[in-house]
Amino acid sequence: MILQTYLSPRFFLPLILLLLAGAVRGEQPSADNFTIHEVTPRTIIFSLNPFDLNLSSLQIEDQTFMRVSVRNFGETSEPGLPALPTAAAIIKLPASAAVSVRILESSFEDIPQIEPLPAPAISEDLQKNVVLYSFKKDGAFYTSDAFWPGELALFAGEGKLRGQRVGRIQVQPVQYNPARITLRV
Repeated sequence: MILQTYLSPRFFLPLILLLLAGAVRGEQPSADNFTIHEVTPRTIIFSLNPFDLNLSSLQIEDQTFMRVSVRNFGETSEPGLPALPTAAAIIKLPASAAVSVRILESSFEDIPQIEPLPAPAISEDLQKNVVLYSFKKDGAFYTSDAFWPGELALFAGEGKLRGQRVGRIQVQPVQYNPARITLRV
Protein backbone atom coordinates (compact mmCIF):
# COMPACT_ATOMS: atom_id res chain seq x y z
CA MET A 1 0.00 0.00 0.00
CA ILE A 2 1.16 3.49 -0.73
CA LEU A 3 0.52 6.32 1.68
CA GLN A 4 -0.71 9.20 -0.49
CA THR A 5 -1.37 11.80 2.16
CA TYR A 6 -0.29 12.15 5.77
CA LEU A 7 -3.16 14.14 7.30
CA SER A 8 -5.89 11.97 5.86
CA PRO A 9 -4.09 8.74 5.07
CA ARG A 10 -5.32 7.28 1.80
CA PHE A 11 -4.06 3.82 1.10
CA PHE A 12 -3.99 2.06 -2.21
CA LEU A 13 -4.01 -1.63 -1.77
CA PRO A 14 -2.66 -3.12 -4.95
CA LEU A 15 -4.26 -6.29 -3.80
CA ILE A 16 -5.19 -8.09 -6.97
CA LEU A 17 -7.40 -11.06 -6.36
CA LEU A 18 -7.85 -13.96 -8.68
CA LEU A 19 -11.07 -15.79 -8.10
CA LEU A 20 -11.29 -19.24 -9.63
CA ALA A 21 -14.87 -20.33 -9.81
CA GLY A 22 -15.38 -22.89 -12.54
CA ALA A 23 -17.43 -21.31 -15.31
CA VAL A 24 -18.02 -17.78 -14.02
CA ARG A 25 -20.05 -16.35 -16.93
CA GLY A 26 -19.22 -12.69 -16.29
CA GLU A 27 -20.36 -12.32 -12.70
CA GLN A 28 -18.69 -9.55 -10.73
CA PRO A 29 -18.02 -8.44 -7.17
CA SER A 30 -20.99 -6.37 -6.10
CA ALA A 31 -19.42 -3.73 -3.85
CA ASP A 32 -18.19 -0.25 -4.84
CA ASN A 33 -14.99 -1.03 -2.94
CA PHE A 34 -13.64 -3.12 -5.80
CA THR A 35 -12.55 -2.66 -9.42
CA ILE A 36 -12.96 -5.48 -11.95
CA HIS A 37 -9.91 -5.99 -14.16
CA GLU A 38 -10.76 -9.16 -16.05
CA VAL A 39 -13.55 -11.68 -16.29
CA THR A 40 -13.12 -14.96 -18.15
CA PRO A 41 -15.21 -18.14 -18.13
CA ARG A 42 -13.07 -19.45 -15.20
CA THR A 43 -11.79 -16.40 -13.33
CA ILE A 44 -12.54 -12.93 -12.03
CA ILE A 45 -9.59 -10.65 -11.35
CA PHE A 46 -10.38 -7.61 -9.24
CA SER A 47 -8.70 -5.24 -6.83
CA LEU A 48 -9.61 -3.31 -3.73
CA ASN A 49 -10.00 0.39 -4.47
CA PRO A 50 -7.93 3.04 -2.62
CA PHE A 51 -9.46 3.99 0.72
CA ASP A 52 -9.10 6.56 3.50
CA LEU A 53 -8.02 5.02 6.78
CA ASN A 54 -9.63 6.85 9.69
CA LEU A 55 -7.95 6.76 13.09
CA SER A 56 -9.68 8.35 16.07
CA SER A 57 -8.68 8.20 19.72
CA LEU A 58 -11.16 6.70 22.17
CA GLN A 59 -10.97 6.50 25.98
CA ILE A 60 -12.67 3.42 27.49
CA GLU A 61 -12.30 2.31 31.12
CA ASP A 62 -9.05 4.25 31.67
CA GLN A 63 -7.48 2.90 28.47
CA THR A 64 -6.86 4.79 25.24
CA PHE A 65 -7.54 2.98 21.99
CA MET A 66 -7.63 3.96 18.34
CA ARG A 67 -10.82 3.30 16.45
CA VAL A 68 -9.63 2.09 13.04
CA SER A 69 -12.25 2.48 10.33
CA VAL A 70 -12.80 2.87 6.61
CA ARG A 71 -15.96 4.38 5.15
CA ASN A 72 -18.28 1.73 3.64
CA PHE A 73 -16.30 -1.14 5.20
CA GLY A 74 -17.47 -3.45 7.94
CA GLU A 75 -15.21 -4.53 10.76
CA THR A 76 -14.03 -7.71 12.42
CA SER A 77 -16.19 -8.55 15.40
CA GLU A 78 -14.63 -11.33 17.45
CA PRO A 79 -14.92 -10.10 21.08
CA GLY A 80 -11.57 -9.17 22.61
CA LEU A 81 -9.70 -9.04 19.29
CA PRO A 82 -9.07 -5.79 17.37
CA ALA A 83 -12.03 -4.32 15.50
CA LEU A 84 -10.41 -3.83 12.08
CA PRO A 85 -11.87 -2.79 8.71
CA THR A 86 -12.99 -5.50 6.31
CA ALA A 87 -14.68 -5.36 2.90
CA ALA A 88 -16.73 -8.01 1.16
CA ALA A 89 -17.98 -8.73 -2.32
CA ILE A 90 -20.86 -11.00 -3.25
CA ILE A 91 -20.41 -12.85 -6.51
CA LYS A 92 -22.76 -15.03 -8.53
CA LEU A 93 -21.50 -18.61 -8.80
CA PRO A 94 -22.34 -21.38 -11.24
CA ALA A 95 -24.17 -24.30 -9.64
CA SER A 96 -21.20 -26.70 -9.47
CA ALA A 97 -18.17 -24.37 -9.34
CA ALA A 98 -15.42 -24.84 -6.79
CA VAL A 99 -14.10 -21.50 -5.53
CA SER A 100 -10.61 -20.45 -4.53
CA VAL A 101 -9.09 -17.02 -3.91
CA ARG A 102 -5.48 -16.10 -4.61
CA ILE A 103 -3.69 -12.81 -4.08
CA LEU A 104 -1.71 -11.95 -7.20
CA GLU A 105 -0.11 -8.75 -5.91
CA SER A 106 -0.05 -6.80 -2.66
CA SER A 107 2.03 -4.32 -0.70
CA PHE A 108 1.73 -2.82 2.77
CA GLU A 109 2.91 -0.13 5.15
CA ASP A 110 3.40 -0.55 8.89
CA ILE A 111 2.12 2.13 11.27
CA PRO A 112 3.74 1.81 14.73
CA GLN A 113 2.26 2.63 18.13
CA ILE A 114 -1.40 2.11 17.18
CA GLU A 115 -3.52 0.11 19.60
CA PRO A 116 -6.91 -0.63 17.98
CA LEU A 117 -10.13 -0.74 19.91
CA PRO A 118 -11.06 -4.35 20.72
CA ALA A 119 -14.36 -5.64 19.38
CA PRO A 120 -16.86 -5.65 22.22
CA ALA A 121 -18.59 -8.56 23.85
CA ILE A 122 -22.30 -7.70 23.63
CA SER A 123 -24.87 -8.77 26.19
CA GLU A 124 -28.34 -7.72 27.22
CA ASP A 125 -29.67 -6.85 30.67
CA LEU A 126 -33.33 -7.84 30.37
CA GLN A 127 -34.17 -6.41 33.80
CA LYS A 128 -33.03 -2.93 32.76
CA ASN A 129 -33.85 -3.43 29.06
CA VAL A 130 -30.38 -2.28 27.94
CA VAL A 131 -27.62 -3.65 25.74
CA LEU A 132 -24.19 -3.82 27.39
CA TYR A 133 -20.83 -3.54 25.61
CA SER A 134 -17.66 -4.85 27.26
CA PHE A 135 -14.36 -3.83 25.65
CA LYS A 136 -11.98 -6.35 27.22
CA LYS A 137 -8.83 -7.45 25.42
CA ASP A 138 -8.25 -11.18 24.86
CA GLY A 139 -5.15 -11.86 26.98
CA ALA A 140 -3.79 -14.75 24.90
CA PHE A 141 -4.13 -12.81 21.65
CA TYR A 142 -2.33 -9.73 22.96
CA THR A 143 0.80 -11.73 23.83
CA SER A 144 1.22 -13.06 20.27
CA ASP A 145 3.82 -11.74 17.82
CA ALA A 146 1.94 -12.24 14.56
CA PHE A 147 -0.17 -10.06 12.30
CA TRP A 148 -3.90 -10.72 12.53
CA PRO A 149 -6.05 -11.50 10.63
CA GLY A 150 -3.67 -13.91 8.95
CA GLU A 151 -5.40 -14.01 5.57
CA LEU A 152 -5.76 -10.84 3.50
CA ALA A 153 -8.52 -12.37 1.38
CA LEU A 154 -10.65 -15.48 1.67
CA PHE A 155 -13.75 -17.22 0.40
CA ALA A 156 -16.08 -16.63 3.34
CA GLY A 157 -18.93 -18.92 2.38
CA GLU A 158 -21.84 -19.28 0.05
CA GLY A 159 -25.57 -19.20 0.00
CA LYS A 160 -28.59 -18.60 -2.22
CA LEU A 161 -30.03 -15.28 -3.25
CA ARG A 162 -33.30 -15.42 -5.19
CA GLY A 163 -32.53 -19.01 -6.11
CA GLN A 164 -29.04 -18.16 -7.43
CA ARG A 165 -25.88 -19.57 -5.83
CA VAL A 166 -23.71 -16.72 -4.52
CA GLY A 167 -20.38 -16.56 -2.70
CA ARG A 168 -18.84 -14.01 -0.36
CA ILE A 169 -15.25 -12.87 -0.82
CA GLN A 170 -13.88 -11.13 2.27
CA VAL A 171 -10.88 -8.80 2.05
CA GLN A 172 -9.07 -7.80 5.25
CA PRO A 173 -6.65 -5.04 4.23
CA VAL A 174 -5.73 -3.98 7.79
CA GLN A 175 -3.82 -6.26 10.18
CA TYR A 176 -2.51 -5.79 13.73
CA ASN A 177 0.46 -7.25 15.59
CA PRO A 178 -0.14 -6.85 19.36
CA ALA A 179 3.43 -7.64 20.47
CA ARG A 180 4.80 -4.92 18.18
CA ILE A 181 1.81 -2.57 18.71
CA THR A 182 1.82 -2.13 14.93
CA LEU A 183 -0.95 -1.72 12.40
CA ARG A 184 -0.24 -3.04 8.89
CA VAL A 185 -2.16 -1.47 6.00
